[in-house]
Amino acid sequence: MYQDHDHGYAKISEEHPYGLRDYMIPPTSGVLEADIYFIDGIARAATAAVILLFSKNPDAIYYIHDYVGREHWYDWLVSRFTHKKIVGSLVKFSKNKDLI
Repeated sequence: MYQDHDHGYAKISEEHPYGLRDYMIPPTSGVLEADIYFIDGIARAATAAVILLFSKNPDAIYYIHDYVGREHWYDWLVSRFTHKKIVGSLVKFSKNKDLI
């Protein structure tokens, strides 16, 4: 079992997506056609998973903010990608190795 890291501003419970459908994918927003996704706030991994499943762009690039120090919160998702790079506190990942 992982021990939660105390950042002083976030808790693992904020990663639960219950009740956040419109937050994760705003209706009629066109977000699923984007080239770049910057995922921040709450339910980051769940939001990224939904975008990965339904994105219409196979070459999209994804960033999750505050990845460093919380790797165990997001690795279940990021580990599905062989192409990832740490950039500051962000993780950048893509299905396409040429974009990293």
